[in-house]
Amino acid sequence: MQEIIDRPRVFFSDLDGTLLNREAQLSAFTRKHFEELLQMGMPIGLATARSIVSVRSIFGDISCELPIVCANGAFISDMKTGEHLSVQAMGEGVSQRLMDELNAAKLVPFISSHDRGVDHIYMQPVHNAGTEYYYQDRTNDGDPRIRLVEGWDAPFREQIVSFNVIAPKAQLKEMEQSLKEQFADELNFYGYSDWYHPDWYWLSSYDKAATKASAIRQVMNQQGWNDRHLTVFGDQTNDIPMFEDADHAVATANACAEILSLADEIIGNHEEDAVVKYLLDVKDRVM
Repeated sequence: MQEIIDRPRVFFSDLDGTLLNREAQLSAFTRKHFEELLQMGMPIGLATARSIVSVRSIFGDISCELPIVCANGAFISDMKTGEHLSVQAMGEGVSQRLMDELNAAKLVPFISSHDRGVDHIYMQPVHNAGTEYYYQDRTNDGDPRIRLVEGWDAPFREQIVSFNVIAPKAQLKEMEQSLKEQFADELNFYGYSDWYHPDWYWLSSYDKAATKASAIRQVMNQQGWNDRHLTVFGDQTNDIPMFEDADHAVATANACAEILSLADEIIGNHEEDAVVKYLLDVKDRVM
């Protein structure tokens, strides 16, 4: 029996492991029907750890009218222009303290920053296969943000948005817990295995105010949709804030254990176009 909802609805979906397939792309089925639903005026937004550069590359000429929640909520961006409507950066003091902790642990991050309308990703010369994969993926995609540097002076003159470390899980897991405890009131940390290279583990950090949940609510407020029923789709730990905040949280079957435990509903695998099939199923009750 379908849930009866007496309010207008809005939907936000994660990308990797949720809307995208294992090739990090929209399948032909999802691309076709997702675009049709948008053209019909169905209120669907995107909330992802990816950058607006990456999102625009994946979606091509599909026009998303709603602002895109990028970098786990650190950016709210315009799909058509690529410009940021909102930037939630780390404080200067906390970013330097985090850098000191990573240095002490001999972990080499790459740092995402924003400076006067321009985004940068600062990387030191590649030091492991996981980081090499990321670097090659970004350069092959023509990502203009990449900057190879010998030292870290440049990002600390800009607004630092995130630190990311790629390493074997065993190397990062203990450090992850320590950092979460030390920076509990200042930063959010997300640890997860790379969807496409599972031998490598990511540890990402953002300002405490930068979450998908807070950014989605900001978008809804700007649209005058505070009274709408919010449904979200996700699969990974960085989706926890929006799962806890939403009226209805939907996990793909491939989701991690934490997300499955928080889900109000579990649908098919991301490889089965499960999100778009869900949206097609409810569209007649939404439009």
